[in-house]
Amino acid sequence: MKSLINTKTLCKQLKKDRSIIWKREGSTHYITNRMYMVRFEELPADVMTTLFGRFLQIPDDGETLHSINGEVSVPKNGLNFTSVYQPGNAVIEGRVTSYIKNLDKSQARVIKFNDRFAVVNDEYFKLSEEKNQVFITSDSLMAPMYFANKQLLILPFRIAEESDPIDEIIQNFGI
Repeated sequence: MKSLINTKTLCKQLKKDRSIIWKREGSTHYITNRMYMVRFEELPADVMTTLFGRFLQIPDDGETLHSINGEVSVPKNGLNFTSVYQPGNAVIEGRVTSYIKNLDKSQARVIKFNDRFAVVNDEYFKLSEEKNQVFITSDSLMAPMYFANKQLLILPFRIAEESDPIDEIIQNFGI
C-alpha cells in the first residue's frame, strides 16, 4: 500500500515540534507529538534522517524514544500505541471542507460529519496527501480522526460550542 503521508511536510513538522515520541514495533514505526500520530510500515529515508538527527539513535524493536526540547529519554514503561491507534474501528466517514477557521495561534481545517462540524489543526492536516477522506471511531466529534488512508491520526481541537459566523456560512451554502 502506497503511503499517503507527505514526508517533506512531516520532516518540517518534526523539526518544529518541541516533543516527539518515536516507537518501533518490528518494521512498523509510530511517530507522535501527542496531537497527531503517523504510522509507517517502512520508514521513508527522509523521515528516518530527520528523526535520527533529532534522536541520534534508532529505537530497538519494541522500544520507545522520547525527545523533549532536545533531551532524549527512553520511557521505562514504553507506550502502547496500538491502544490509541485503532484504524479498524474508524468506520464513520466525514468530509473535508475547503474552509479554514482562524483560531488564536493557528488555523483549523473544518471537517463535516453529517450535520455537525469539527476542526483539526491545518498544519497537521497538510501531512496527508489524500485531502478528501476522513474517518472517526464514534459519533463524538472529539474522537481521533484518521486521514491518509488511516495512516495519520489527528486529535481535533476542543472548542467551545458558541455561534460562529463560519458555521452559519457553511450551513447556508450546504456543505
